[in-house]
Amino acid sequence: MLPHISYISKTEACGVSIGEHAFEFLFNLNDVGQNANCMSGMETDKRECFIGSVSNEEAQAKNVFLLQAIGKGVLARRRFANSIRKDFDHLLGAFVNMEKEKELADCKDVLRLGRLFVRIFEQPCDNQRLCQLCRCMILSMSSCNVHKSFASLLLSKNHLQAANRLIISIYSLVISVINKLQVEKVSDGKTISLFIHFLITFSSANSWAFVRNNAEICCALNQLGNKALTTTIGEELRYIQFSQLLSRIVSSGRLALGASAFNGLFNILFRILKNSNFDFHVFSLFVEYCLTSPALLTHLSAANINLLVENKMFEKSITILTTNPVVLSNLSGNKSLFLLANLIHLSYLDQHSLVEFLIDWTDVMNRMLKGCDRLVAKKKSSRSHWHPIFGWYSEPLDRSTEGSLSLVVRQLQYLWSKPIVTCLFGQLLHCDPEKQSLCRTSQSSAIMQNDLATSIQKLWKKLNIIRAEAQANDIAQHLPTLSMTAVVCQLYQNALFTLNSLHTDILSGLCREDFLLPLLWEHIVSLSPIDNGLSHVIALVASHSPKITHFAPIVLFANCAASVISILDEEEMYEEGGPFTLDQLCAIAKFCNLFCFRVIWNSYIDLQQISSCPLFSSIYQLCMLLYNRDCRRAFSRDHKFWIAPDVKSSVIMNEFEKKSERALFLMSHLSHLVTLYDRIVLFRKYIASEKEGMEGTPSTMITVERNRLLADGYRQLSLLSPTALKATIRVKFINQQ
Repeated sequence: MLPHISYISKTEACGVSIGEHAFEFLFNLNDVGQNANCMSGMETDKRECFIGSVSNEEAQAKNVFLLQAIGKGVLARRRFANSIRKDFDHLLGAFVNMEKEKELADCKDVLRLGRLFVRIFEQPCDNQRLCQLCRCMILSMSSCNVHKSFASLLLSKNHLQAANRLIISIYSLVISVINKLQVEKVSDGKTISLFIHFLITFSSANSWAFVRNNAEICCALNQLGNKALTTTIGEELRYIQFSQLLSRIVSSGRLALGASAFNGLFNILFRILKNSNFDFHVFSLFVEYCLTSPALLTHLSAANINLLVENKMFEKSITILTTNPVVLSNLSGNKSLFLLANLIHLSYLDQHSLVEFLIDWTDVMNRMLKGCDRLVAKKKSSRSHWHPIFGWYSEPLDRSTEGSLSLVVRQLQYLWSKPIVTCLFGQLLHCDPEKQSLCRTSQSSAIMQNDLATSIQKLWKKLNIIRAEAQANDIAQHLPTLSMTAVVCQLYQNALFTLNSLHTDILSGLCREDFLLPLLWEHIVSLSPIDNGLSHVIALVASHSPKITHFAPIVLFANCAASVISILDEEEMYEEGGPFTLDQLCAIAKFCNLFCFRVIWNSYIDLQQISSCPLFSSIYQLCMLLYNRDCRRAFSRDHKFWIAPDVKSSVIMNEFEKKSERALFLMSHLSHLVTLYDRIVLFRKYIASEKEGMEGTPSTMITVERNRLLADGYRQLSLLSPTALKATIRVKFINQQ
């Protein structure tokens, strides 16, 4: 027989999650058979059957005790949780908003109920109660009443640990709840803003009314709050989740939450980074997940911007990306674009650090642009997607971030803004190291200029070290020292090549106020002043690939000059002399003309690959533009200015008649290198040759009325084949009468 058991009622057990079959077993226990089925047959031992039945009864009894204990425990915990929720609603149910007129609850009661509540918390049914608890605790920090302010508990030895543990527990609950909320929903957005308000309030004691006038206590409580913040949100996974929340808030181009909540969230993430003393790992997470938020800096408040500048976040970010290339390799194309835009914006805000870290900055920028360029498609295809910045792009555009691209473009425009271009080309790249003492003496009246001169000096020290290493490594290759001008120009060339939709905008920014073009031309002339840099460039092309970085200033100059000259009218170009004087135009035209001729005639560039050579393409474009302007209105004084001086025209013509590849290219692309007389002679030869080939071809007779020459002539000649057009055509005129 089974021992006596006190059964629980069905009403009490209703809803207990211990299995439907288990409760059926409890309530139908008397229906269970007393004996197990025994093996039939005459050979079965009755004693073994009896022992087996007793064992089954004992096992059933143990199961009943176990199930009953589980059921009673679940019901007891549920009654306990319901009683806590009932007390909670009675004490804190009125805190449905942040009105300060509400009567605050006793802080000790809040602590007691709060500690119990976080233990029984369940999502999503308790989310609103968590919001009520946060509102009550936030409002209490504005009170100076020792019985109402939660800050008084943090100053009590008896309640300090319990209060601190409650705050940490709420931090953890806040993180878990936020991950399941949608920023786009208004109700969820208000909840997220409240939680961010709670995090800001309890991580900094400076706004607590109870301790506002005591700096020492504030300092101690701030340390306690920062420690609690770092302990919870400082964990890698939680830090990433909060960083992704930051990105979700700004992804649409406008803030999904209020500006105060957004800036507060960023301040929390930055504070955790600062509390870790800018730890390498935490900083890598900050760069990878925070700085890749679209147009992040455009939404930040002035206070947060000052935090970034004062803590030298620009140079720290560049250092991280230089020493940890894995960060860039982990980013998608769009994320790389957002990081690029934020770093450009940051460099615009901190130009002194930009000058000092220019070498590393250009290296990082070029790597990111090349990473984006690998995904740029040359034309539309089934696998390409239209991107407002890159054009046809291999990686699909995230629709959630499409609205922020206009702000990203605004950040990218800082790269070719006047302050950055002036900083890079005007005050830095053309200040020789030998003249820097004179430069700094003449600028000593301005503190800002002194700081910039100091940054320039640091840069030149670093650059001299790199030059020394380059000279040691490149002696065998005979490459000249790579100048910073070339490095920066290569950066802008990569931007022109990658950011297809912004090509015109970049050129317009670089050519603004005719500042850059004269400086670049002076740099090219300085390479070999005797012939305006031509011999130096030709020698470099003869021994090295035309795609090396050393040619970047020339390529950028040619692209910018072609962009400007193409829109100048005759008054601006010939009378006002901007951006070049007529003498400079002659020198530039001669440089381009001779360069194009010599690299083709001497086969320095393979004709099969010349279409993909940026150096030749840009100089050739500028050369033909200047030639056409000179034909329209001459700025050259010599009638033989455009004729090739190295070889006679007859030599080119002879090679052309022999079908030489270089001569065919010159005659099809640079025919002005040959004198007009020789070209006319060649033309007449072609006509005579075709006439000989057309002998025996029947002539064509057309009839036109004298008052309808064009109409009749076109109507009848358009019907003829090309061969008939080259043969004899006889015209019969008919008078109107």
